[in-house]
Amino acid sequence: MHIAAFDLDGTLVRGDLVVPFLRRAAGCGSLAKACARPALVTALRRRDRDEIKAMAANALRGVRIEHVRRVAEGLSARAIARDLNPSVLHEWHAAGERGARRLIVSASFEPYVEMIGAHLGADAVLATGLESTDGVLTGQLSTPNCRGANKVLRLEEQLATWSLTRADLHVSAWGDSTGDREMLAWADRAHLVR
Repeated sequence: MHIAAFDLDGTLVRGDLVVPFLRRAAGCGSLAKACARPALVTALRRRDRDEIKAMAANALRGVRIEHVRRVAEGLSARAIARDLNPSVLHEWHAAGERGARRLIVSASFEPYVEMIGAHLGADAVLATGLESTDGVLTGQLSTPNCRGANKVLRLEEQLATWSLTRADLHVSAWGDSTGDREMLAWADRAHLVR
């Protein structure tokens, strides 16, 4: 059994989708207010990506899920039409032709990652979840930030849902950043995208 795990931002998609998503979903005012917090400056200095992601999610507090879906639809359609990385997309299709189960494993937020994954025919999408209550975002994450060691944990959880273990598999992984390091090390074949 073959597994092909792909990061999204900077790998399958050229560039980053998090900030455009936050700007459109939260609005510039809410995003600016979230960015003006002194705790963010501290998190940036420490390069604490998990804390930064939690603060980014806080900018979405009170936003209705319907609005987030519309933003995600527009952002994912634009990314599919203009921003897919042709060389990595070729690898995505080649993995599918070889019969591999293909996954997107991303620290980006679930709403648009799931839409891009559905368009590409992903077997699973593992991304950072946003908590909601009664159709409104709470400003909290519903999953840990899907980066670093959490990418491997999420992959192992997904394998368990398919009744597979790491020993059963040949894993290929594609990534472009330090947030992909653990996933690339976990793979049998690692592809660092430049």
